[in-house]
Amino acid sequence: MLTLRLRILFISRKFSDQRERIGAGRAVARVWLSPLATLCTPPLCGSLMNNLSRLLAVLMITVFSPNARGQDEPAQTPAPVIKPSVDTTRITEPLDADGYVDYVAALNQIMAEGIDQQDNAAVLYIQAVGVDWMPESQRAKFLKQMGMKQSEIDASYRPLDQFEIDELTLDKVTAFPWKASDYPDAAKWLEQNQSALKLVRRGIRRKKFYLPLVPTEEVPKILTANDGGDERIRELSQLLAAHAMSRLQAGDYDAAWADVCQLHKMAAVISQSILAYPYLLAHGIQRRGVDAAFRIIERADWDADKRREKLKEFRALPRVRNCAHLFAVGERLAHLDSLVSVARYGPTRILGDRDKSMKAWITKLAGNAFFDWDQVLKNGNHWFDRVEKATAERDPAAREKALEQLEFEMDELIAKAQHPSTVALSLVSRKVATERFSTFMLMNVYSYLTFPNTEKRTNMLRQFVEIAFAATIFRSLNGSYPKSLEQLAENFDGSLTDPYSDAGEDYRFTSDGKTMKLRSVYLHGSDDTPHPVRFDIEMELR
Repeated sequence: MLTLRLRILFISRKFSDQRERIGAGRAVARVWLSPLATLCTPPLCGSLMNNLSRLLAVLMITVFSPNARGQDEPAQTPAPVIKPSVDTTRITEPLDADGYVDYVAALNQIMAEGIDQQDNAAVLYIQAVGVDWMPESQRAKFLKQMGMKQSEIDASYRPLDQFEIDELTLDKVTAFPWKASDYPDAAKWLEQNQSALKLVRRGIRRKKFYLPLVPTEEVPKILTANDGGDERIRELSQLLAAHAMSRLQAGDYDAAWADVCQLHKMAAVISQSILAYPYLLAHGIQRRGVDAAFRIIERADWDADKRREKLKEFRALPRVRNCAHLFAVGERLAHLDSLVSVARYGPTRILGDRDKSMKAWITKLAGNAFFDWDQVLKNGNHWFDRVEKATAERDPAAREKALEQLEFEMDELIAKAQHPSTVALSLVSRKVATERFSTFMLMNVYSYLTFPNTEKRTNMLRQFVEIAFAATIFRSLNGSYPKSLEQLAENFDGSLTDPYSDAGEDYRFTSDGKTMKLRSVYLHGSDDTPHPVRFDIEMELR
């Protein structure tokens, strides 16, 4: 009996939801408070007099401000702290009523360009899930941006939270063959969502994806925008995967395979988004499609010719888009929006505190006095330029080298910013304080350096599917699996080089004809790398 096991350690199938992105945005304020708190400690020497005089001026402005006494804000709109320019805010329009760049409106314009209702896959997904997940006050604006009317909403999808399906059960029914008698609640979820599944299949045939951001009352506007529709769409992909595994259990291999192909197409279209969460969502969907493909290869009683046909189909499936486009526009603007929000509102508002107390005004005005916000924004753009260039590099070796150099430079800057001498200088120098704050903001940019590895890992897993097809074709013709890597290579027209190998070596291979194993060294780079726990990726065929 042929079985296939994919052992992947240290890889989570679940990606962060939008609430974690909101937390990341609010972390900006916590970083901002660090140098300010240091600044407000009692002076140790006379060299602090310049900054203390600035702080005193801020205090005087604050104390005599009507806002500090809890009165209404003045009717006159103050001049923007940051003047829009290409070097700082990156884009110069559209502007809001206060003269600041409206980043949410700008992103929606960019994302919607060239997309009409008939091209947009998200329209059919929203028809299926409805808009109940969104505050009622925002629904009309959201639907208008989607080019939809309330009457077009089907809302036939019944979400997971209406069923008794825990995470473990969901993992099982979306990744392994299952019977309704074993998982009755999952069977009800699937049965009651057949109408929604039809809309999903229609949506997958479309080639573009646009899901608008709807701002809330919170800031930063992009990171706190109401994008819960992404989470509902993730559930639709799980519904499709669960249907594939139920059909596989029933022996309907072609229907199960059709669902797998649709998962990959769905992922590729969603990855067109210029924001990080849909990008990670797309990788999660493609990974779900890879898992399902392995299960079908394991169970299907296809002969060699049929497997060649399915392999050809799999290779023709679209892939998730390269992540470089995120840093050119979407995530860059989200980062700049966070910085502008700190300068504009102060950290207490970013943390969700709407209090107009003296403390809020002190922290806001002191920050504007001690930081050169134009330079902070320029520094942010500089690093996004670097990340964009590195991730857009097509040569894998050159890309890896550029990313390693970026990580090295960022580590050095962060270590320098944490050094006591830099902390001391930030008390007396606006330039050093600005550089230190800019460096701490690299934490947001630093996290993006993991995206290329997500891409690399997903591509490798797709390659494992191709190799599994080749190995099972060989077994169909010869009665056993290839017994050497050379024998496998003769029957596989793709690469067997481990993309994670530091030395450019092939995958680790073992086989006795009855069982075949293929292993990547993954993050270790080599079998010689000392580590108490190994995080390898291994495929096993039996």
